[in-house]
Amino acid sequence: MNQFKSVLKRSLVIAFICVGLLQRFGHADQNPLPPFSLDDLVSIHKLHQVLISPDGAWIAFMVEQPNREDQSGLPFRRSLHLIPARGGEQREVTLYQPGGSSLQWSPKSNMLTFLARRPDVEGRQVFGVTPDDLSIYQLTQTDLAMNSFSWSLDESKIACSVTEPQDKEQQRQRELGFDAIDVSAGGPDQISAKQKLWIINTADNQSHPVDLGPLHAISHALSPTGSRVVVAVSDSTTAGDSYLRPRLLTVDLPGGTPRVLEDRAAGVTHPAWSPDGRWLAYQGCSKQAREPFPVALYLTRGHDNEPRDLVAGRDFIVDSFDWLGHTGELLIMATSGADRYLARLSPDTGRVKRLTPKSHVLAFRSSYSVSHDGLRIACVLTRGDQPPDVWFIETETGLARKLTDLNPHLHKRLYGPVEEVSWHAPDGLKISGVLCKPVNYDPAQRYPLIVQLHGSQVADVTEFQASWMNWGIVLAAHGYAVLLPNYRGSLTSGADFFRGNLGDFGGKDFDDIMAGVDEMIDRGIADPERLGVGGVSYGGYLTSWAITQTRRFKAAVMGLGISNWISIAGQTGIYEIHAESHWTFAPYDRLDFVWERSPIKYSARVKTPTLIYAGQNDGAVPPSQSREFLRALNHFGVPSKFYLYPREGHGLHEPNHIRHNMKTILDWFGEHLKRP
Repeated sequence: MNQFKSVLKRSLVIAFICVGLLQRFGHADQNPLPPFSLDDLVSIHKLHQVLISPDGAWIAFMVEQPNREDQSGLPFRRSLHLIPARGGEQREVTLYQPGGSSLQWSPKSNMLTFLARRPDVEGRQVFGVTPDDLSIYQLTQTDLAMNSFSWSLDESKIACSVTEPQDKEQQRQRELGFDAIDVSAGGPDQISAKQKLWIINTADNQSHPVDLGPLHAISHALSPTGSRVVVAVSDSTTAGDSYLRPRLLTVDLPGGTPRVLEDRAAGVTHPAWSPDGRWLAYQGCSKQAREPFPVALYLTRGHDNEPRDLVAGRDFIVDSFDWLGHTGELLIMATSGADRYLARLSPDTGRVKRLTPKSHVLAFRSSYSVSHDGLRIACVLTRGDQPPDVWFIETETGLARKLTDLNPHLHKRLYGPVEEVSWHAPDGLKISGVLCKPVNYDPAQRYPLIVQLHGSQVADVTEFQASWMNWGIVLAAHGYAVLLPNYRGSLTSGADFFRGNLGDFGGKDFDDIMAGVDEMIDRGIADPERLGVGGVSYGGYLTSWAITQTRRFKAAVMGLGISNWISIAGQTGIYEIHAESHWTFAPYDRLDFVWERSPIKYSARVKTPTLIYAGQNDGAVPPSQSREFLRALNHFGVPSKFYLYPREGHGLHEPNHIRHNMKTILDWFGEHLKRP
């Protein structure tokens, strides 16, 4: 009997060992890939200007190449590519080196056109490339200093914005050193030169200005026949004038007198004629409102027709739009909850129909375009485990095909699940967000949770969360759960939701965030003893605000953030935008309230170790805001670090800065969110 027990015991031990080995090696077979790394973060090829040809046959796009470590401070290199819309071999257009953002198809001749300089041609001219044989043609011959251009639908005219020429005597005086900046004229930065509008007749290359007087031309659009032009104008180039007080003018060509079409809506942008010339659509703020983003989509038939907001009261935000070819409908980029998609919008019925697949979302601030018949679309789609690529969509059949694979090396990485989550704020409002679960997520385990807070006027969706301002995938690869809340004030779920935090910074939006944290704890995802918080821009403000209001967070990262609403009023170049579009009142009229919402006031409360960083050349949120907070934290003995990135503005762009920044963030959270 004892011998039998001994044999049985040895057998059980061997069995347990075998099971353990099988589990171990079986798990390795299932997950043979490494998680996403910092090297991967700075290796991503990025897309710009995805354009389908008018006949729907070709798609052009630009690819931004990642800079190597020894090229970090150099401008990014871009290449121009062409691919058949229905699939086929991708070709690089090597005879054109992309510079700005002037790339566009000519409406009739199906030629890819752009602004460029050539050694044998004076100034910047419009050139064209034929997609079939890549022949290049010079299409204009003018001495205008063109910055951008657009075609009339019949190709009879080109409208171009031109920098207002400098007065030669004033230029000479500046060169002599008489270059004092008149700050009172519009802000702490030198006011830029105004843009003027010129028309080029393509038949004879003759050009003439559109008489706008002293006004600055913000944006424009030619009517299909080139007989009229619509122009968004302002008195100066300052943010206050160009965003808060624009006007929309129409001018009959040639030589007509400008007529005011719109002067009540702030934020007027992107005017666009319908292909038949009967309608004009444009974005802007709600009437008599000053939202910090144009949330209205207006449609009008002209001066005798009251513009109609097509999306008032809807449960989505329109990020951008275009006419859906000749269908008479509009193509909109809509955001609702944690979803961003393309849809067709009928001006007559208000009906909205999604066109992009539900499995993917549109990439953040990506471009898209549509063929003249409205049947084919080129766009940039992504999802939580797939970086952005060019997709081809058929609007009638629903066919959706991925045409590029710009980052094949990223397929061989492990990613945690990315999903939309929702919860209710204390006042009952439904709040959405994105949850990035850690790699190899185990629902039986609680994880350290990082709450990453986006900047103002954006919303987080279930896309590939990997960039200088999107930490989700990198943090998830290091074992963190990451919650990205779309607190009220985010650009999603309708204009009312977007306006929800105006004049109430650090109020109900902060309540939304903390309710999301509690929800993740209640669901068994987050370890309540290992909570971290971080964000950039307004998210940096909310981070500094959070650690002055609660001690629940054990580590914080404040990026490009605001600590003192009173001092920033005298530092930022966009004070008027802050006052009218964010606070909705002048801070100087309510100093007590503004000080009440400034984290610096409560710095003595802070116990949370805080990492701070800023761009040295940031004009929107000057680094002095970060320095103020650092000094206060140092005074009260709070563990803190502050990194200032040379040459950077309101964002990080140099790859070596991004690498350093992300490693520092990982090290900071790793140090302070270890298991107790």
